[in-house]
Amino acid sequence: MEEYRKALAQVSMILSHIPNELMMSIPTSFRKLVEQEKSKVYQPDINELVIENKMLPETVIMLGMIYRDFLCSKEERQKLQEKDKQEYQNWQQENTPTFDYETLFPKQKIEIEKQQMQLVEVKKKWYEKVIDYFRRKIKGEK
Repeated sequence: MEEYRKALAQVSMILSHIPNELMMSIPTSFRKLVEQEKSKVYQPDINELVIENKMLPETVIMLGMIYRDFLCSKEERQKLQEKDKQEYQNWQQENTPTFDYETLFPKQKIEIEKQQMQLVEVKKKWYEKVIDYFRRKIKGEK
């Protein structure tokens, strides 16, 4: 959570140095949110942020979202949103596990069980065969 607050402090510092024309494009409610949620302890150096490019990854993401949502043209915004959507779909495909029938139900287990089972031939005695013969005849007549 502290990294998030540090990133907001960096965003606040960068926003304080942009021209007023661009600042007016960013909603006041968003600017107030950044000021309220930023770290009160961490004070970033603007030279370190911009010249040395030592921004947190969260800061870069937030600045990208500010540019996309408030500062760019409608056409560019649409292109950026499509790009973000495509990147998210690619990420989702890469990180979603796939399950197929073979991995869930391996055939090897079934084959091993079949190998372990032995066929036993049941040999009936002659009088059992005669009794079965008469039973079949009686059932067939009913």
